[in-house]
Amino acid sequence: APFLTKRNGKWYEIYAAGANPAAINYSMADNPAGPWTPKGRILDPLPTNSTDGATNHAGVAEFAGQWYIVYHVSNGPSGGGTYHRMVAVDKLTWNADGTIQKVTPSSGLTF
Repeated sequence: APFLTKRNGKWYEIYAAGANPAAINYSMADNPAGPWTPKGRILDPLPTNSTDGATNHAGVAEFAGQWYIVYHVSNGPSGGGTYHRMVAVDKLTWNADGTIQKVTPSSGLTF
């Protein structure tokens, strides 16, 4: 589930990483064909209570000058479960060197 975006001349690949439940990691490159350099984790796996991973399929977007990460959860506050995915949105913060700070899920996603 990769997602590509460009910011300040750098390309970012945001992707689900690891087993179920997945973490959200990212890599950076100077162009979309690579080479890609893994940079780390944006979001740790959330707990899961189903066969459908709790955190997965992320994307990022800028809106009104603020960046956000959008991802789905299947173990959210309204029950969740397999294929009962809910959308989560959290602020995304960039470091001066272009790397991404780790995201802590919103309080509504506390399990």
